[in-house]
Amino acid sequence: MKEAFTFLTAVAVLAVAQTLTTALGIVLLILALMGVVAFPRRTFQFFASLGLLVLALKEPAACISALAAVAVAAVVGKRLPRQPEYPPYRGPVLLPKPDQSPPL
Repeated sequence: MKEAFTFLTAVAVLAVAQTLTTALGIVLLILALMGVVAFPRRTFQFFASLGLLVLALKEPAACISALAAVAVAAVVGKRLPRQPEYPPYRGPVLLPKPDQSPPL
């Protein structure tokens, strides 16, 4: 009987641990989504760095070729002509009050 109680306790502890791990994964996924919305550039840079780190650990040759592709894209991207930038936004055009004469 004591062995069964020990086994059931271990199963309950592992079930709680699995539930907490799943909840932590969901919370981290929600935080990652919030990061993408709030800071898209930094979040994508972080994910790209994390992906390259995992790639470097698993497949070093693929990581070297991926870094070479990124370097080629950076060099080619600097040589392309840039699009003209839009003028800064100055806010809405304010209409004169009815009792004021319009400016010339």
